[in-house]
Amino acid sequence: MQTVTEYLELRRSRIYSARFALDPPAGIGLISSSLVFLLFSCLFKMNSGRTHLVLIGFLGLTIVGVLYFLLLYIHPFLGPIAISPEPFEQLLKFTWNH
Repeated sequence: MQTVTEYLELRRSRIYSARFALDPPAGIGLISSSLVFLLFSCLFKMNSGRTHLVLIGFLGLTIVGVLYFLLLYIHPFLGPIAISPEPFEQLLKFTWNH
């Protein structure tokens, strides 16, 4: 019974310690490289200004999508795509039965 209690306590502490794991230097690097990427795309000369704006808009949306998925997947134990406890519980039941 003590093993189960320790297991639950370790799981609880792991979930509570899940925090935003992107360090500030990495965040600054991501944002600055995204801005450089967008500014670089503004330097291209195109015949149509409208096409150029569409290109820059799609590049911006791509950057936003990458950042969104980065923030979404950085917390494996929290949020809508969290890892559920069922596999761990099945493993615990399996080890207790054998």
